[in-house]
Amino acid sequence: MKVDNVDIKFNKTGKCGIIIASNDVDKTGSSYYGQTLLYFISIRGESNQIVLKKNGPVYCVEWNPTRDEFIVLYGFMPCKGTLFNVKCDPIHEFGENHYNEILFNPQATWSDSAGSEIFEVR
Repeated sequence: MKVDNVDIKFNKTGKCGIIIASNDVDKTGSSYYGQTLLYFISIRGESNQIVLKKNGPVYCVEWNPTRDEFIVLYGFMPCKGTLFNVKCDPIHEFGENHYNEILFNPQATWSDSAGSEIFEVR
């Protein structure tokens, strides 16, 4: 995939990051939104591609402010929400809904998805 945009979201300590690589046009013609790929990186040299279970755009990626885990909202609407650990293993599925943004409370015990649901993250 040829990439037009790259963004990196680091965790609170700056030791891990998620690379969000995207292009504006999907040359395969399967999506109006282009394509997005996610990669995990760490300062120890670890790297993995984050495998998403549903096709479509990535709406939001946010690190938990107190733990080494992150949530990704992705896929055509209604999209999926998945909590991943730093090995890029899915550890919780939030199901499908009309999510578009993730907001954690300061203690990181609750996460709000701008759309319609509040998730308990423990």
